[in-house]
Amino acid sequence: MNIVEKNIQLGSGKLTVMVKDSIDIQGIKTISGSRALEDTTPAARNADMVEYILNADCTITAQTLETSFSTASKFAWLNVQANSEVIECIQDYLSQANLQVEQVEVETFKKAFDAGMQIINYENWQAYGELTKTGLIGADVQGRLLKTAETTLEQVQQAEQVKAEFTQEIDALLNKFDALLLPTLPQIPPKVADAENTVAFLNLTNLVRPFNLSGHPAISIPLETKQGLPVGLQIVTKRNADEQLCVIAKFVVKAAQ
Repeated sequence: MNIVEKNIQLGSGKLTVMVKDSIDIQGIKTISGSRALEDTTPAARNADMVEYILNADCTITAQTLETSFSTASKFAWLNVQANSEVIECIQDYLSQANLQVEQVEVETFKKAFDAGMQIINYENWQAYGELTKTGLIGADVQGRLLKTAETTLEQVQQAEQVKAEFTQEIDALLNKFDALLLPTLPQIPPKVADAENTVAFLNLTNLVRPFNLSGHPAISIPLETKQGLPVGLQIVTKRNADEQLCVIAKFVVKAAQ
């Protein structure tokens, strides 16, 4: 696992030590793993701890990332349906990053996808239904809009209940884990020519749409299978924690390098 922020050589002791970048080292910026501190002035003097380390027959060889996302962090692998080549690619990557994950189940996951579709269908019909009377939209869009008209208000109310249950279930997991991991897509993405039939690939989003419903921020790390085909590792964190999500994603990528 690569958690080194900067290689340095300070001191000449027999023991080698790495110091977090939240601790002052003379002449080096103390950025605490945050880009918000990248323009800070380099430290004028060593922290007392650094001086103690140097006086204890040690050599400081590196600054390490100051982040709560380390080998002690807790990641959950969300058990979902996906093609074996997708799962294998992601598992190899996590093994390379030396990340330990605990498998978890989310009972309302499939229901959340269906609920999200129902809510979107209802909203699309309310917003664009009048366009079906104009004769100015394509046949494919016309057919899909007319299909959305079949979604009833009662179904939407039921979907909102599923949304609340799913959100609560994900919130509970994220109180226990730093992040949830799962594939971004359940299969290798289709080629452009094959993707023209958009209806046939609606289920392609069944692993991301539930989090659109709940409002949990998610990010996808692009990976490749041994055959060079694209796969995505999706990372999900707490609501309103977008910056934290970016820190976790950066940590995971660095850990796998």
